Amino acid sequence: MIKTNTSLSNEEINILKSFEGQRLSSYEMKSVGGNEAWSTVRLHFENGSVDIISALQIIQEDDKGMADEFSVLRVHKVLSPDEPLVPEIEEDSHNRKVNRNVIGFSISNDCVSYYSNDVWDSEIIYTQAILIDLGTDFLCIDKEAWFSEILFVKSGSVMEELVHDDSSSLEIDPEEDPNSRMEYSSEIVAL
Repeated sequence: MIKTNTSLSNEEINILKSFEGQRLSSYEMKSVGGNEAWSTVRLHFENGSVDIISALQIIQEDDKGMADEFSVLRVHKVLSPDEPLVPEIEEDSHNRKVNRNVIGFSISNDCVSYYSNDVWDSEIIYTQAILIDLGTDFLCIDKEAWFSEILFVKSGSVMEELVHDDSSSLEIDPEEDPNSRMEYSSEIVAL
């Protein structure tokens, strides 16, 4: 059985937690797929900035060598205020003002277990979304699809309603493979 955990690392979690209690001034994005589809989201705090990126990574799916490209969320601290946001995309960035204090951060981790002939082959755990608690509502940065590098930014007052349910895109067609199935679960964890 192969277990792959691509959820945020302790270092990435600590980067986010270092900004708890700070004012989130704004967030900045560059478009990759038209309206509201972003390649990277940069969060601007009073004492620094953080990039949230969705990047493709090859994930081994089972012990038979099956692998697929999987999108994983990564968090990087911006080292210099002059560091360009996605330099390979020439389009101008979009800025949205927030000017609110961050109460805390949560992440939504999804888990997919693969079974062949009722044998547990593999498990993949990944961070689906990062949620920023602004007191009365939340800002959610969500990758929505396991296979996509595109990020979506949403806001609202109910955390669970902001995170995309990715389970339908992970279903196995029983006509295509009657001996395999997947089990999907999701959990929101406060950092």
